[in-house]
Amino acid sequence: MSLSGTNGRVPYDEEVGFLPTLKDSPDTNENEAGQKDTYRLLTREDLMQLDSKEPLWLRLRWGLFILFWIVWIGLLLAAILIIVFTPKCPPRPVLPFWRSSTGYWVNPFAYADSTGDKIGDLRGLVERLGYIKSTIGAGFIVLSSIFSGQFTNDQKTLGLVDDFYTIDPAAGTMEDFKYFVRSCHKNGIHVVLTMDFNSVSAKHSWTDSTSMLEPYPSGGRISRLGGDARTVIQGTGYYSVFGSQFVDLNLRESVTLDRVSDVAKFWLNEGIDGILLDNVAFYVENSAEPTTPITKELGSKWFA
Repeated sequence: MSLSGTNGRVPYDEEVGFLPTLKDSPDTNENEAGQKDTYRLLTREDLMQLDSKEPLWLRLRWGLFILFWIVWIGLLLAAILIIVFTPKCPPRPVLPFWRSSTGYWVNPFAYADSTGDKIGDLRGLVERLGYIKSTIGAGFIVLSSIFSGQFTNDQKTLGLVDDFYTIDPAAGTMEDFKYFVRSCHKNGIHVVLTMDFNSVSAKHSWTDSTSMLEPYPSGGRISRLGGDARTVIQGTGYYSVFGSQFVDLNLRESVTLDRVSDVAKFWLNEGIDGILLDNVAFYVENSAEPTTPITKELGSKWFA
């Protein structure tokens, strides 16, 4: 067929022939039938016949089957041996309460008032133990310092300690404190009491023994509250990091450590479970002796 003179287009009156498609082929049905015969599934009889003609395949299948069970049983035995001979995990260590439970710090003078004087006290704190235990989930309570002079003193200064063996009257009495400790233990709460042995009130009975007081360093010092870090007792100046109402204890002296140890043992015998040392950074200052041996010595005295 020539396309000349038609610009490459086929004339409308020209008949064009096409190759027959596969579905139009007379051999299509025969091919489909042949494909079905070629790809049919093997039956059990076919496999048996194949085994009889090719015994190698039978031995190969049996070998793989036996190998599977050998490997499976080997892995099972290995797992059993690992379980039996592997060292057991060490028992979980029994941690002290301050490492295994939540602590809750409380300033009793500002927490709960049971008398209506707008000053918190130990009885008011007892009334809130259910909340502290169930809602907060505390395992121990850390009481701020509650010693005599802490809140009530004639110098109108918070934080003084006039006597380590009595409770500040604003917080309650010794009977109130014992009741508080019993109530805490009944609720599964430990009691930790804060003690500050860095300094005492300038009117504390310990100031009668001047060897227990820290000498005022030469050259002068400024207290952390401003002003001269000097407290005059019996006409002699002594060092006070927190101002003239306080005086620092000389914790290098054995007599001071003995007094401090007696205080700690007294309160431990009253039922408290621990002691929080406050202001430890100022226990020993500007000395070749570090503070760590001091605190270690105190601990060995208290728990001996």
